[in-house]
Amino acid sequence: MLNKIEIYDTTLRDGSQGAGISFSIEEKLFLTQLLNDLGIPYIEGGWPGSNPKDEMYFKKVGEKKKRGELKNSQVFAFSSTRRKGVKTSEDFFLSKMIESNADGFCVFGKTWDRQATEALGVSLSENLNIIKESISFLKEKTQKPVFFDCEHFFDGYKSNKSYSMDVLKTALKAGADRIILCDTNGGTFSHECQDIIQELKKLSFPLSKFGFHGHNDGGMALSNSITSVRSGLGHIQGTINGIGERCGNTDLVSVISNLQLKMKVHCIPPDKVNRLFSTSKKVWELTHGEGSQNQPFVGENSFAHKGGIHVSALQKSPEFYEHIRPESIGNRRHILISELSGQSNIINTFGDKYPELKDKSKVKSVLHAIQDVEKEGLSYEGAYASLELFIRSILGYKDSIMEKNYLKISDLDFGKRKMSEASLNLNFRGNKTMTVSLGVGPVDALSKALRKALGPFYPEIEKLKLTDYHVKIIDGHCGTMAKVRVSIQHQFLKEKPFTTIGMSENIIEASWQAFESAFTYFAYLIKK
Repeated sequence: MLNKIEIYDTTLRDGSQGAGISFSIEEKLFLTQLLNDLGIPYIEGGWPGSNPKDEMYFKKVGEKKKRGELKNSQVFAFSSTRRKGVKTSEDFFLSKMIESNADGFCVFGKTWDRQATEALGVSLSENLNIIKESISFLKEKTQKPVFFDCEHFFDGYKSNKSYSMDVLKTALKAGADRIILCDTNGGTFSHECQDIIQELKKLSFPLSKFGFHGHNDGGMALSNSITSVRSGLGHIQGTINGIGERCGNTDLVSVISNLQLKMKVHCIPPDKVNRLFSTSKKVWELTHGEGSQNQPFVGENSFAHKGGIHVSALQKSPEFYEHIRPESIGNRRHILISELSGQSNIINTFGDKYPELKDKSKVKSVLHAIQDVEKEGLSYEGAYASLELFIRSILGYKDSIMEKNYLKISDLDFGKRKMSEASLNLNFRGNKTMTVSLGVGPVDALSKALRKALGPFYPEIEKLKLTDYHVKIIDGHCGTMAKVRVSIQHQFLKEKPFTTIGMSENIIEASWQAFESAFTYFAYLIKK
């Protein structure tokens, strides 16, 4: 096994083939800079000639290179080998590759005999000639690195081992700088991957020049990538978060984390590894998704601990329930408090802040109170602000700043525009105050009415931004009488966002509870 490998990121090309994913030029340039700053050696930028956006992208990348903005990464162009019956010098996509002025080129060709004869419609010998001429043409015209993706390599090996070997030999002889073994269908098991690579080793192929490109249709992409490195391959391709067509590609976040932190195989500069968490989040933001909370290494729950026994053991030694330090990849530990929690969870999370919790009887009181409300379906998990307010109330703190006397939500019809009106009467600081506000819906109207009522007393409230609103049905079998859990996230200036919750059979009442807690917590924050 090598102690250093190359990482080749294809988020911008292969990743964008995932359902619902489409990057603008600006987003592609932003991601290119992001990957460069992470220290990724190779970035596959796109397919010149396949669309105007990718042609403009390479032009913009060239400008960034001239300004010295991409010092860590080489940006590659991707394309197919030449079309059948067309000279390499006249092939549209090969010409566009050269015009892109990319730092290097990655071309894919048929390795599976059936793909050559049935899909491409050429003889096996002609397919070899296409591969040879395409690689040689790019090398001779540009003197830049050329990588060859062996499409469907593992299926091809199983179908016709001898022919797949001929493809590898042809690509090497033509001057390919890297040969990438592609599990295009994502159906190869790790033991098959290992056995096949060992066969290549016996045949004296230079494995350090070989790479692996995996798809995750069988859930084996990460395992096959690690197996490839352990078997001697020096190059791994994949995408950030494993995004891509069908079930996605190899997740480079997990590849880098496992190889560099646990197997001591160098992938990116050591001082960049702690950027993996933030990089993952930014890629999810640009793909309009949140990502799995349980995504290995960088998910919000990757280092979340709920069981009291686990938390107690963590206090003695983190490695009892954490396979790496979460900070090493930029993540952090979360101690969750729920009906399943033990006293250690409460003490670990709030003990330093509230000396009263040194009294074990008070810790038990808090735990029992949490268990009582969770029996009714109200979970404080993921709602730290509401949880702290609840614990403070059990400990005797008086935080509430308002009491609702009257709330009415009305629907208004202004022709094509539908609005809601919230009429709110509160007891606030010993006085009654009433406000009326319009909103684009009942929740918006309620939020604005509350802000209007509190604004004269808390002018800072203008800088409190609502960043998320989420509704979850708790007991769906009750139909429209089901309880709902409303979760609201706010952020004040550059402080960490905080979440509050409410629960009721009435969605407006649940929203009121969440907003009331949010503004109470806000008042508590600015008072500290």
